Amino acid sequence: MFVLWMLTIILRGTHIHCTVGVDKRLIKSQPREFPPRTSLFLQQYDECPDPEDFYNCTGYSTNHSRDGICFYFRNSDTLNCEGAKLTRLPRGIPTNVRTLLLSGNHIQSINQWMFSDFTSIFFLDLCYGWLHEVGTNTFTYMLSLEHLQIMQHYAMLQVGSLAFYELPNLKSLRIGPIQVITLDTVFFDLRNSRLEYLGLYDIKFDDIRRTTFDNLKLCPLTILEIYKSQINLLDALAFSGISKLHEMVLSETQIILVNRDAFMALSDLQSLNVTHCSIKDLPSGTFDPLKALKLLNLNGNMLQTIPVDLFKYNKNLVHIDLSNNHLLTLPEGLFNFPSNIHVDLSSNFFTCDCDLVWVSSWLGSLKNPSVNKNVLCHLPIKIRDLRLMDFKPVCIPPYTWYILSASLGLVAIVGVVSLLYMYRWKIYYQWYIMLSKRKNREVWMNHARFAFDAFVAYSERDFQWVLHELIPHLEDNAGPPYMKLCVSDRDWDLGSTILDNVESSIQRSRKTLCIISSHFLKSEWCKLEMSMAHMQLFSDNRDVLIFVFLEKIPSSRLSQHQRLRRELCKKSCLDWPGSNPKAQRLFWEKLRSLILKRHRETLPAV
Repeated sequence: MFVLWMLTIILRGTHIHCTVGVDKRLIKSQPREFPPRTSLFLQQYDECPDPEDFYNCTGYSTNHSRDGICFYFRNSDTLNCEGAKLTRLPRGIPTNVRTLLLSGNHIQSINQWMFSDFTSIFFLDLCYGWLHEVGTNTFTYMLSLEHLQIMQHYAMLQVGSLAFYELPNLKSLRIGPIQVITLDTVFFDLRNSRLEYLGLYDIKFDDIRRTTFDNLKLCPLTILEIYKSQINLLDALAFSGISKLHEMVLSETQIILVNRDAFMALSDLQSLNVTHCSIKDLPSGTFDPLKALKLLNLNGNMLQTIPVDLFKYNKNLVHIDLSNNHLLTLPEGLFNFPSNIHVDLSSNFFTCDCDLVWVSSWLGSLKNPSVNKNVLCHLPIKIRDLRLMDFKPVCIPPYTWYILSASLGLVAIVGVVSLLYMYRWKIYYQWYIMLSKRKNREVWMNHARFAFDAFVAYSERDFQWVLHELIPHLEDNAGPPYMKLCVSDRDWDLGSTILDNVESSIQRSRKTLCIISSHFLKSEWCKLEMSMAHMQLFSDNRDVLIFVFLEKIPSSRLSQHQRLRRELCKKSCLDWPGSNPKAQRLFWEKLRSLILKRHRETLPAV
């Protein structure tokens, strides 16, 4: 049976792709030619492994079943039990094995006795299985171990005390998912190791602070990778405990906030890969401390804007990837680099306008043939998918708009000032009219100091109209409420001067009724009476004037105050209708209404 089995293997001569979770950069390449298998565990056999892919850990798939099958290669002391669904280590494993591949198995816990006989192992892979418990002092006897991978699919790792303590030669570690508090214990155990590479998988960080990696200060750590994790905050000096880093990868890790000083301690960092981390904003100065940075990858985030000085101090950059973000525009002067730099701006949401013309010119000036120049416009819709390099709008320099705006503003100011000057008297007069009507406090004008309802200011030549028309209609023949007019020829005190009589009449009357005619306009006394009545408006905030025009008077013959009154207070200006009886009746009704109208006077507030 054994002979037939060996013949079957020789005749088939086929290979299988096996995946191994090891970092190629940290493991010396093994010999490419492997001798035939010398041992077979667990009875079944499918196909031989392919040496070309033997140390590639990225393509492992549980779809290719190898239940119960392990392969041992004598020249490299390698035991490959990947995907064998083992629940424990098979019997008969040579104790001198150096590479032990156990990914994709059903081993649920490991302890110090499981590996106590394998003191020569330098590479151990326990990825993507059912492992959930690492016991106390598990790796105590594995003093030669340099590369350890414990990344799981199914359970949160529970780690016992001192599990990683006796690993002085450990150079690379991939671990997760694991609680942060447990991770601190792992870091404490590794504080004196030779760790150069650290990969963290599925870690729920609250914050990464300056003390998070303090236990690794003595380690020569140069590479940090964090995958599929969550970080609420990258705080200031978050990586100060591992300041010797040359390369950092934060991939598929949700990062909510980034402090501008998060990378402050990483002056030696050369490669920063922050991809698919849902970052929406990067503060100005975030990358200022990274003087040695050569490669920056921000692919697949949610950046909409970028500060103009984000790369100001990164003079050694040769590759920038901003593709697959939500960028709408880019500030001019962002890329102040030599023409041989590689920049990828593809798959963004650029709004093609005059603010992006400089990007079009800059892309055209790049000499690097590998630059992705297929940067497309997203908006406006009419030019969507147009290459940005082909976007050639006619743009007016920004300062032109400033000059135009300043000029228009100056013209507007001059215009407003001119209008205010031209109509200053109207505005002044209207202001006092408004003051007289303010409704701060209402008082009826029936105070005892008013002896007359109206003082009549008229020219002597118009006395007959006053005597035969005005007095009969407002005093003699008028019904209640009865009115009393102050007429100079009848009611003035003969012992007083004209000026005193005018002032007294205006003060003792509710209204001042000006009978305007060509004779009135020629009389200096009439002008004086009207001016003194005007003073009630400006001194007491009482609008007392009523104009009655006995004839058509052109505006050119009126004084400034008279013109203003006729223009602004049309309701208190009446025209004598002449001999029309119906019109006269309406005229007298309006005049009585104006004289007896309840007046509003502004008093000081109590």
